[in-house]
Amino acid sequence: MAFDGVLILVVVVLAALAVIPVMRHAGFPPAASTVLVGISIGGMVPHAAEIALTPAVLGIFLPALIFESAWDLDARTLRRVAVAVLLLAVPGVAITALAVAGMTTVAGI
Repeated sequence: MAFDGVLILVVVVLAALAVIPVMRHAGFPPAASTVLVGISIGGMVPHAAEIALTPAVLGIFLPALIFESAWDLDARTLRRVAVAVLLLAVPGVAITALAVAGMTTVAGI
């Protein structure tokens, strides 16, 4: 069973690496194309091959995605749209935090 998870992970990573140049040519950042490939392949994975998303897995992949996105960020563009980013991000994070807290309270976690 562990081999199935590793095989699926390798296939997803190879597919993402193959798609990145095409998506970059189309104007998509590599992090976004990687996420889109993961989501699309995730819909095709048989439900019998269950992959556990543990904190260790998030600890490996999430920092790499965040770092890559920050590396490609244009500071001049960020300064120009800073007000819009703050007006959308702050309420979005607050609403998400309240929704997660409400759902965990209802679920009794």
